[in-house]
Amino acid sequence: MKESSATAASTTSIVPPKVVGFDFGDDPVNFEDSVSVNCLISSGDMPVEIIWLLNNNAMDSYYGSGVNIMKSGKRASVLTIDAVHAGHVGNYTCLAKNRAGQASHSAKLIVNVPPKISPFSTGSEAVHLGHYITYQCTISEGDVPLNILWTLNNQPLFNDDNDDILIVKMGRRSSVLTIESVTARNAGNYTCQGSNKAGKASYTVQLRVIVLPRIRPFSFEDGPAQTGQYISLSCSATNGDLPLNITWFLNSEEVNESHGITTMMVNKRTSVLTIESVDDRHAGNFTCLARNPAGHQHYTTELNIYVLPKIAPFNPGAEAFFPGDYFTLQCSIIHGDHPMLIYWYFNQQQLNDAHAQQLGIEISKMGSRSSVLTIESVKDNHAGNYTCFGKNSAGVTNYTASLIVNVPPKLAPLPSSGDSPLYVGDYFQLSCAVVHGDAPFNITWFYNDEPVNKLDGITILMQSKRSSSLNIESVRGEHAGKYTCMGANRAGATEVFTHLIVKELPQLEQFHFNANGVNGGQAVRVMCMVISGDLPIDIHWLKNGQPLLRSIYHKIDEYTLILSLRQTNIGDSGNYTCVATNAAGEARKWSILKVKDRGVTFIDIGGRYCQLIKFS
Repeated sequence: MKESSATAASTTSIVPPKVVGFDFGDDPVNFEDSVSVNCLISSGDMPVEIIWLLNNNAMDSYYGSGVNIMKSGKRASVLTIDAVHAGHVGNYTCLAKNRAGQASHSAKLIVNVPPKISPFSTGSEAVHLGHYITYQCTISEGDVPLNILWTLNNQPLFNDDNDDILIVKMGRRSSVLTIESVTARNAGNYTCQGSNKAGKASYTVQLRVIVLPRIRPFSFEDGPAQTGQYISLSCSATNGDLPLNITWFLNSEEVNESHGITTMMVNKRTSVLTIESVDDRHAGNFTCLARNPAGHQHYTTELNIYVLPKIAPFNPGAEAFFPGDYFTLQCSIIHGDHPMLIYWYFNQQQLNDAHAQQLGIEISKMGSRSSVLTIESVKDNHAGNYTCFGKNSAGVTNYTASLIVNVPPKLAPLPSSGDSPLYVGDYFQLSCAVVHGDAPFNITWFYNDEPVNKLDGITILMQSKRSSSLNIESVRGEHAGKYTCMGANRAGATEVFTHLIVKELPQLEQFHFNANGVNGGQAVRVMCMVISGDLPIDIHWLKNGQPLLRSIYHKIDEYTLILSLRQTNIGDSGNYTCVATNAAGEARKWSILKVKDRGVTFIDIGGRYCQLIKFS
């Protein structure tokens, strides 16, 4: 039994693997397409080892490059490529092994590979005008035949259409573009396009041509400028690469605001220069300088200016002058275009020869740029503003100096009271006004050459800086006299005066008879005395309103009159009045005289007496 078993085992055959054929199809696979093949072992003893080879090399190194291998049961293995590319091209072999032997099957994968362009450049980001450049476009990958096309800013380039650009094909995979001398119109995007039946690729480089600025010519169109005029100038760089820097120069010195000049970029290519008020320092060459990475360019124009006269400041040499002083002013034109005219004004009136001579002013010309004004003896009417004018084709300028004359006060006359004398008790006022002269003033009043403040009943009031009044509310006789107003300032003093005449009524001293009466036959003497009043004074007596005979009274002096009754009788009784008269008027004083007789009584009834006679 054991022998027969061994013989049976030795006669059992070992079957090698058999691989079923596979392929990738009849047509090439397009770039990035997905492909898959299945390696199936149709027969053979197990176990079977399945191995994939690419171009006779184990596929282990291809894992992770888009190739996936996956077993499908014990007898199958699937190879998948998700996106084929040129690296996947070749013979794929499925090798099956068991203990009886091995078998294999191979299939070729053909991939339509699109072009791949190697990067290229000029070696610099920008080139200057006139430089030589070349671009070489090389297709490093891709199936032939290949078509290579150059474009500039998306427009095809051909040798027949461009005299300055040459395109030469170098073999099947390379093309060279050459520009012998770069110009501004060569700037742009250069694109090399490579195409085949699998697809196309492109690579673009930008050619920047550095173009120098080009300035549009400019000028001051209105010709020479007047002093004080507003002007502006525009500098535009019509060509040239951005960014641009534009700078202005005046007579080779960069302008700034201290020159009274402002500049402003109104856009990326234009700068405007402005002068609000032209003066002589702005005359000269204005240069606009435009810079960019390619270099710089400038343009210059000249500004001519009619230069106004410039007068050197002058002054009288003293703050103020006194009458009789010597005065001179020299007006010198230190700058300005010829010809030059110099003339003077006094208080806004031109000093021509006749007017100057009338005022006692002499004007002399000292060369073409100077004039001298002279006053030999200053008077108060010379005070005021002296203005020198300089005139030329550019315009007129002036400078003014003031002459201050220390003028003594001039007072308005005081009214005289001689024509209209005042009476005692009247109101009296004098006004003293300074009508001419330099302030400040001091106004003082005097009475009979003594300060007036010593006299009672007088008040003084300053009505203004130039006026003072003297007031007497109630004139008295002692107020009569000389009143003087004196006005003084730093130049001197003047005075005016008047006399106050007071018409004073006579004033009588009261006289009296014996209040008890006098006996008949008794002598009576009373005195009428004028204690004040203007002379001449007339004094006389009245009895009961009727004049008395002058034989019964006599005059002692100008002021005294005595009434004398040697032997009185009843008939002498009555009202006796003393009357004093002068130009101012009259005054009266009276008293009652009572003469008594035996058996007679007098009764006073309201100033009149009634005689009562008693009978036995």
